Amino acid sequence: MNSGLKKILVIDDQIGVKDSPSYKNFMDNYGHLDYEFAFTTAEEISGQYSVSSALAAIESQSDAALVILDIKFGLESDRLGIDILSEAVFRYPKIPFIMMTSLERESAIVVKCLRLGAKDYITKGATPEEFAEMSAKYARRVTESFPIVGNSKKIRELSQVISKTAENSSIPVLICGERGTGKELVARTIHYLGPRRYAPFIAANCTAFPDHLLAAELFGAEKGAYPGADRTKFGCFEIANGGVFFLDQIGEMAMPVQEALLRVLETKRSHRMGASNEYLPVDFQLICATNRDLNELVKQGKFRTDLYDRIREIEINTPPLRECTEDLEILAHHCLREVCIAEGGTSYHLKGFTPQVLDQFRKYQWPGNVRELKNVIESAMIRSSGAMIDVTDLPMEVASLSSK
Repeated sequence: MNSGLKKILVIDDQIGVKDSPSYKNFMDNYGHLDYEFAFTTAEEISGQYSVSSALAAIESQSDAALVILDIKFGLESDRLGIDILSEAVFRYPKIPFIMMTSLERESAIVVKCLRLGAKDYITKGATPEEFAEMSAKYARRVTESFPIVGNSKKIRELSQVISKTAENSSIPVLICGERGTGKELVARTIHYLGPRRYAPFIAANCTAFPDHLLAAELFGAEKGAYPGADRTKFGCFEIANGGVFFLDQIGEMAMPVQEALLRVLETKRSHRMGASNEYLPVDFQLICATNRDLNELVKQGKFRTDLYDRIREIEINTPPLRECTEDLEILAHHCLREVCIAEGGTSYHLKGFTPQVLDQFRKYQWPGNVRELKNVIESAMIRSSGAMIDVTDLPMEVASLSSK
């Protein structure tokens, strides 16, 4: 198929079976339209239809311009389409969902789907013209997205907080969590979902620069402002103007820089190092992140109380992976896909995980959280010579749990 076409993902227990009569009928009716189609049945290996299987399919096809989702799966599961929809709209709020039905007299179910976030519905007997009109009406222009992966209670709560936070792009946000829990991913998702999404997202890490160079990175500097400043440097505040500025590891920021940052937040003006009296108006949403206890740093006199109060108008906590073990399988496949794409995608369809590997993942405590999970999978892929990643391919600290 033409990779330049918009993609439509179809989730249906009959159409999703390739070469089935339903699949052939679907392609006969709509295959000539200017779309690339992807299909799934939402069926797990056990033969059961499930929400998690459907979400995994949506995640793997998250560049889809439109998802067409059946309401009924199997002979008895009238609610599964509704359950999939209710979870998917939280996880992928920018993907439009169209419900598909072949049943009569189910207007109440259709209305419920629309209230949950479906854009519209279509019948399985729709003409090609009706299908084309529906698709053209709702198919999105695909841009980069940053889905929060997982279906556990804590991840669903995190997704809800992110969605609500993104509605107000003027309030400073503080993201707290252990290393590797996806704090920058949360920040990027807030930017992506918010009204500033078409403006810049600029990121800086306080641990990446000595104190005087951090100030120059944030505020900018005129030529000659400090040794080595051989040209004018534009600061992050200027570059992020109109958009979102993400400041990682703010707990490591020196007190003088904290004071200067507070002044920018209060006056909405920035001043380059070495400039005379020139102040630049700035307007950005500040999102900070830390894996330290800022309240404790305030008590120790290492962090300004007024700055702490200013940056935490909204506080978001990212849960550690050990508290979301039910998400490990979908996260593992997500990380596998990311690693394969980074390597050119040549081995993605050849690699999976044996049940023993997934069992080991659930036993391990993951002190480095999702970042460590991805590193472990990347290492295992290098060691693996078969079609599946096995326990023998895992690093010792993970594999050794098999004997416990």
